[in-house]
Amino acid sequence: MNNKSIAQDIAACSILGLAALAGCSDGSTTPSPDREPSQAELEAVWQEAEPIIDEELAKEAARSAVRYPCTLFDKEAAAALLGATVEAPEYAHEFKNVQNADTGESSSWQAEACSWNNWGDGGSMNVWVSRRDQFPGGTVQCHGIYEEEVTEALFGGTAKWEFLESFGWAKLLVCRDDALFFVEVQGGPTDEATAKRIAAQVADRISATLW
Repeated sequence: MNNKSIAQDIAACSILGLAALAGCSDGSTTPSPDREPSQAELEAVWQEAEPIIDEELAKEAARSAVRYPCTLFDKEAAAALLGATVEAPEYAHEFKNVQNADTGESSSWQAEACSWNNWGDGGSMNVWVSRRDQFPGGTVQCHGIYEEEVTEALFGGTAKWEFLESFGWAKLLVCRDDALFFVEVQGGPTDEATAKRIAAQVADRISATLW
């Protein structure tokens, strides 16, 4: 769950709580859907919820900042790299799954992820890292990279590079014996050389910090 979702959930719970109380004003215990909270009531709830939201966002940002791979770049370093203002890094532990279209067999593994987001104009960056011990049996599987799609050898493994100029979207996926990781830049540079330079810098940092 990202910081934006946390804020939305807290605000929604506060407003729903107000609506329930409004429905009980006749002394009954069952909320009535007949009356919606007034604008003044909603504003009062928001004023009460806002400091709680800010506190929770600050706690989440502090937790994310000290978890790999969010430790790769702080807010300022990521902004300098992308050339755009970004929010504080947001960590997520993810469970991945792919299914073979031919055999129907599925494979699952885990990943540590981090996002540096710009919710307005400008680039955002996502990093996703899976180490050997996050795959079944401790063997890295190169999901997303097939032999015919390998574009080059990079960072001690094989790599696949994708770039869509019209969307300002770039992705560098790297598979090694000890890890599978990717760097994704969205809404960033529209020239491929710059996008690839940014992705390679991030991938190089990941490669150097794996253990």
